[in-house]
Amino acid sequence: MTNVQDRSSATDVETTDVDTSKVPYRITDDVLIPAERYYDPEFFEVEKQVWLHSWQHACHESEIPNPGDFTEYKILDQSIFLIRQ
Repeated sequence: MTNVQDRSSATDVETTDVDTSKVPYRITDDVLIPAERYYDPEFFEVEKQVWLHSWQHACHESEIPNPGDFTEYKILDQSIFLIRQ
């Protein structure tokens, strides 16, 4: 495991030719994520647009093995019920 205190400088993790310089709180280190990504309200609003239109892992089939078994998956203000038939 990498010890953060022993690191002398940040490592740039950009691997594509896409310009990410205007991305708010962009990730420029292969270990640390900017803390603002977790609490900034404007970043949250932008991120919602990504997560609400991306595949989500709601549950594994082993969690609802029998007909009639169900589970609830919550994402933001939405609630989805998965029911085994």
